[in-house]
Amino acid sequence: DIWSDVYAFATTNNLGITYATCLFDSEDNFIGVAGVDFELVAIMNFLIESYYAQDRWVYIIDSNYKMIASSTPNDTIAKLTRNEQLNETTNMQLRATESPNSRISGSMQYLLNLKINFATQDNRLVIYQNYYIQ
Repeated sequence: DIWSDVYAFATTNNLGITYATCLFDSEDNFIGVAGVDFELVAIMNFLIESYYAQDRWVYIIDSNYKMIASSTPNDTIAKLTRNEQLNETTNMQLRATESPNSRISGSMQYLLNLKINFATQDNRLVIYQNYYIQ
């Protein structure tokens, strides 16, 4: 199983992530790969609808502490810039400690101070209130 880094989808130029896994038959022979794309805006909308109205907050980071999504409306998680001359898109994800949301930056700093080794955790980490969930 693998999660991609955040990237701009070629078809929409929207930021997203991809999950992929190998498929095997009943005799453990490789038969293919299945994958699914998640747009960050869709993840954020889900988190906002599920948690924001209840005054709860959640955010998702990658293994480099960069923001994937947040339950806070209008939270800045990434900036996408396009260089038309080079025909390339650059994704500038914010680290959770750089978030303008003090709950996010503060709780991330708290977790870092606990010296949690995120590299040994799953590829993605969900922060719920002040607790991290694999």
